[in-house]
Amino acid sequence: MRCAFADLGRVQRALEERHIHPLSAGSEYVCSSPVDLPEDQAKRVLELADALEQDDDVQRVFHTLA
Repeated sequence: MRCAFADLGRVQRALEERHIHPLSAGSEYVCSSPVDLPEDQAKRVLELADALEQDDDVQRVFHTLA
């Protein structure tokens, strides 16, 4: 199930009222305006994102590539 971050409290209460216990909960970035790039540029962006994800100091990487 997904909801807007602002609605998370209401969704949590609704689930509790129905005795539904989620296995996990968290937040994530969902792009609302994805960008299309030519294949060569998209490949470079994904290589950069992969390199950033490999860094121990980086927890999450987000991009708007479609």
